[in-house]
Amino acid sequence: MNTATKHVLFVDDEESIRKLAIKHFERFANEFRVTLAENGKAALDIANKESVDLVITDLHMPVMDGFELIGILNKKYPIVPVFVTSVDVTPELDAALGSLESLRFFKKPFDFKYLSECILTDLKASAEGKISGIAVPSLLQLMEMEQRTCLLTISSDDKTGEVVFSKGKLIDAKTDTRVAEAAAQEIISWENASVEIKSIFSLPERSITHPLMTILLEGMRLKDEKKSDRQPDASDTQSFHHQSWQGDETSDEEYDELKAQKASIPAELVSLIRSTPNIYACKIYNRDDFMLAKSSKQDSSLNISLSRYFRPVPDLEKALASGKFTYFLVNSENAERFLFFEFKKLRLILSLKPEFNITEFWQQVNEIRFQRRK
Repeated sequence: MNTATKHVLFVDDEESIRKLAIKHFERFANEFRVTLAENGKAALDIANKESVDLVITDLHMPVMDGFELIGILNKKYPIVPVFVTSVDVTPELDAALGSLESLRFFKKPFDFKYLSECILTDLKASAEGKISGIAVPSLLQLMEMEQRTCLLTISSDDKTGEVVFSKGKLIDAKTDTRVAEAAAQEIISWENASVEIKSIFSLPERSITHPLMTILLEGMRLKDEKKSDRQPDASDTQSFHHQSWQGDETSDEEYDELKAQKASIPAELVSLIRSTPNIYACKIYNRDDFMLAKSSKQDSSLNISLSRYFRPVPDLEKALASGKFTYFLVNSENAERFLFFEFKKLRLILSLKPEFNITEFWQQVNEIRFQRRK
């Protein structure tokens, strides 16, 4: 790998760290050169004057912090990879940031040897065209994790939108044609977006109440739908009201316990599934993976078992049962979509159409849960 011409920009407001960094990186002079900057503004001055191949930035700095720097870099230099460093990090934040596709996170004090290995790896990957700028979903998650209060202006082609965070909560969004959650989902679905981050002191009234992750899932669904350009089949417009709902024919007359379990299925839940558009089929299981009930349109079946997903991954099953996750939304290789969730001692799997709205459906599921707890 010939990275001798590669340029790494190291941004940190602590002089002792900058000195330590330049001393360590001297041994990689044949691989890449390093320029130091004490804040985001100084870093931008350098990036505007000469080519930069990778940026390593602290988050909390005077004059211009790392968040604002990341937003401007994303807009002006979207293909430049960014490494983020910070002292303030919990294990949960560390794990979450580590899962983001286009952002690497390093907790201070970091291991310079490991950091150098990551720099070399990403510079090589960048030369091969495998590294892109920070993705909008990743950036939004970073705003939430770091509890930022800010305004993000996001542009894509001829479209422009804004999202507002207050102490890490997404509270408002708008585009030229949409507002609130619909606007946020639309923005997330945009391709080749650029982002500008600004401080905000006068906050708008909160118009978004659902968690960021729910909105991200809907936005990514819209993005996938645009890519596939899949149009609903004419037969899909039939109402779910006309679908059959029945128990599994095997064993339901033989076991009183199973009959009792089937009787425990809330009528409100059945009614919700029947009345919700864009659901192909549904199956309800007990904790032993025995199917208690099913519903499907004529000539449409849900030929999948929960055990295929839960039993091979017991850790996910425990996470679902413990409440760490509320549902799983799965996209299969053949473009099928499935929703898995638990309701008390029941497990449900739904086969979904591309236009299914998880936000509205999940709000109604929680309303049923709330009413039954009264």
